[in-house]
Amino acid sequence: MKRTFIAIIAALLVAIPAWFSNANAESNKELALKITPQEQFLGEADAPIEIIEYASMTCPHCAHFHMTVLPEIEKEFIDTGKVKFVTRDLPWDPLAFAVSKINHCSGDNYYQMLGLFMNTQKSWAASKDALKEIKKVARMGGMNSAQVDACLDNEEIHKLVNYSRGTALEILKVKGTPTLFINGEMFVGAPEIDAIREKINSILKNDK
Repeated sequence: MKRTFIAIIAALLVAIPAWFSNANAESNKELALKITPQEQFLGEADAPIEIIEYASMTCPHCAHFHMTVLPEIEKEFIDTGKVKFVTRDLPWDPLAFAVSKINHCSGDNYYQMLGLFMNTQKSWAASKDALKEIKKVARMGGMNSAQVDACLDNEEIHKLVNYSRGTALEILKVKGTPTLFINGEMFVGAPEIDAIREKINSILKNDK
């Protein structure tokens, strides 16, 4: 018998690996904030400013950020070669964990899929048949039902998402989402475009 979707996602949000220890947290912080060659990003690889966002797919504030703030950052700073932007996973619940896995399984369509789920969050996050609604969104991003099922069972993608979650919680001490790190410094305050613009322009001015 096939496992129910509830059973699948309940098994996803597991304990943080034991090797994430407070003793190693400070020494690993700089390493944790390095963008790896394997990570997909928006913008130019050699942009002078790097922004890392930690997000949960069921977080309404994250959906707001992706629908209203990120497009402004793209227009002003990413498309102009000033910012390299990465979204990392910090799922607060099993449903967010599952959707994070689907984003990664979409391959080169990662940011397209992530955007689709953020923009349709209200339709699936509170649905009584979450799997059905999630598969509808995934289909718009190019994944069929069988591919979604296979993704949810993918252990390597599971480890990838859990690693991002553990890094955020245990090493970087992230307390909420969305949380931004701009050139390695945690952004303090509401992540709205005016404040982010001010921070970016300040860095660019000081680098001249």
